[in-house]
Amino acid sequence: IFESNNILENLLNYFVKTKIGAKVKRKIVLLIAGLLYLQAILSNPLTFEESPEYALYDILIKPLEKYIGSKKLIIVQDRVLAYLPFEAFQYKDKNGTHFLIEKYSVKYIQSAHSEDGSRDAKEPNTGLVVFADPVFDYENYSKGQKEAGENISKDSFLSYLDFLDYTSKGQTLSRLIGSGVEADKTAVIFKNKGYKVANHQRLEAKEEKVKSYNYEGIGYILFSTHGLANSKFQGLAFSQNIPGSKEDGFLTFGELMRMKYDVQLVYLSACETGLGKSDRGEGITGLTRAAMFAGSPAVMVSL
Repeated sequence: IFESNNILENLLNYFVKTKIGAKVKRKIVLLIAGLLYLQAILSNPLTFEESPEYALYDILIKPLEKYIGSKKLIIVQDRVLAYLPFEAFQYKDKNGTHFLIEKYSVKYIQSAHSEDGSRDAKEPNTGLVVFADPVFDYENYSKGQKEAGENISKDSFLSYLDFLDYTSKGQTLSRLIGSGVEADKTAVIFKNKGYKVANHQRLEAKEEKVKSYNYEGIGYILFSTHGLANSKFQGLAFSQNIPGSKEDGFLTFGELMRMKYDVQLVYLSACETGLGKSDRGEGITGLTRAAMFAGSPAVMVSL
């Protein structure tokens, strides 16, 4: 199929013009467009010198290196630069090809304001608290049946498109079994170092507990769940539709910002947690900034 460009283009044109349901058409068109993009990459591979990560190093880093007096880069990303992982930039020297992270340690700050306002941990707390693998489909969970998403294949692109429509169509979020695995493996690492660990999963991974938890002595927080981000809503999803719960199961941008903790790192292991509104000179206003404002000098996110 990758050797027949005309077939893909003809399929794309056919489905764009065909009168079928909008939801089905959207899935098919995006899938074919993705195949066309993959085909273009496979048929025209970039050389090292043409690769984006090499070009970006030449444009953004190399001209300034004579002014860099240390091995630590503090980067205030603005606009589209906020979506670039500077650590992955590549450069070449007499010893071969290297990533920027091999040359410098990289720290990102949202803006000069966020650097001044973030509260660095006063003590090197080492405890870990985890919230992972929430229950989104309580009805089936309570009956001991398969929950929504447990039968979805790992590479289900179309199911992901369904998830994108979640907030507008009230669908049930798919279970993230892998988030529980991530939580358990992370907990083992910390326990082996003799650190205190609190691992909250399934019904215990609920919004009420996240907001009321006593974070004293905690140095690291791991939220492993679904992330939701669009122009109207930003938040993390926790256990939902639980009888007696007074919360909706979504920890929003504002709710996260109002939390109080004093930790070394918050890991938002969820989709799109690095996204948000881009303001000129202020970087990205999103969950990253909310987690920092609540009391962490460092946040790990994803795009």
